Amino acid sequence: MTKNELWSERDESELVEFCVEKCRNVTFPFNIRQLCEEFKETSGTNRTVECLQTRISLTRAKIHKRTNIDMETKIKLIYGLKTPIDKKFLKEIFKNADVILNKRNQIVKYQERRQGGLKLNVYHNTHNPETSLKRDEEMLKLLEELSVTREFPISDVSFVNKFKESTGSSEEINSLKYRYRLVKNRIFECSELDMDTRINMMYISSTRVSDNVHKEILKWNVNVEIDSDGRIKMKYDNSTKKDSEDVKLITQTLKELKKEITEDSKSIQILRIPKAEDVEELLNDDNSMSLQKFLKILLSIIGPLNSPKLIKLQSEIEKAVSESDHNIPLEIISNSLDNILLFATKFATNSIANEHSTCLNKFLTIVETATFTMSHVDFKKTLRAHYEEASNKRIPINKIRYAIDYVLEMVLR
Repeated sequence: MTKNELWSERDESELVEFCVEKCRNVTFPFNIRQLCEEFKETSGTNRTVECLQTRISLTRAKIHKRTNIDMETKIKLIYGLKTPIDKKFLKEIFKNADVILNKRNQIVKYQERRQGGLKLNVYHNTHNPETSLKRDEEMLKLLEELSVTREFPISDVSFVNKFKESTGSSEEINSLKYRYRLVKNRIFECSELDMDTRINMMYISSTRVSDNVHKEILKWNVNVEIDSDGRIKMKYDNSTKKDSEDVKLITQTLKELKKEITEDSKSIQILRIPKAEDVEELLNDDNSMSLQKFLKILLSIIGPLNSPKLIKLQSEIEKAVSESDHNIPLEIISNSLDNILLFATKFATNSIANEHSTCLNKFLTIVETATFTMSHVDFKKTLRAHYEEASNKRIPINKIRYAIDYVLEMVLR
């Protein structure tokens, strides 16, 4: 089968059966792209994910007309696949159930009037308020713990997986991700936590900081530097007056950072820069590196970007970390880093900020921070040489994904 081959009835039936099975116990609408990726993997089809997404869009629009599917299953499919409902079918639903739609005419709440009937709610799912409150508190507690131990931000999907693992929650990933996004926006309101803790929690969760929150933080005599995406990049204390040139960016060398922290630790605090004595030596005596250590460096590069486009790649790397380990020669490590830098600088352009790209300066900073304990001097010189030309340039997230994919092929083959 080729990706451009026309859909047969059998193909259509296979896709519908997959969706019916996925929606059998649905409590929260699916991420359609992730659903298509799962179908592609389980079915073995050669069709692209984009092709499958288009097909689901066409298929879901006809669900209410299918005579071989009962009404309850139709509702679950319509809800799970985020299907817009037309007025005619909505009138039919209203005969037996109360329904609330969003602006896209998608179901956000459905409740049959008969006792024990189907209930769907995008906001609360099957949880009562007491259970929801407990889960939110558990999420905040885990986030507080991670803010102490983590050096870099954690993606939403990685946090949710850690949450499920630590609490044993049986709630669906999509439902927890939705709740986590709401919880993140409440961090600053947690007045029982000190300001430093709240800022660190907002940093590792990549919470967007509104102008109002930023102003409130400044009132506590703490200044935070916000990146172009509205997320915290660094913070320092204003309790003593210092000239602006004394506030060093994250791209300083480890030697400079250690000296600054030693000389004036009370007046400046760089966010998440590990001390020299806390850094594990990355290279072995034979100038090789453990595969696990290098994969963790890659995670430290893509994690802070917090992009949905990198979620699958991040999961693949995390899986590789847990499954195998061997030493990689320095030559391969060097070539891998050089390729990442090449992709970043080659495809960076002057463009308007958007969710599909990130600042080249920000990306170079992340790469330097993730690799600052390595002794690959030539790479560091090359990287720093690109900072001046990186101003106002942005790199597409998909190019970063291609670069990391290429590196994975080099180290995992």
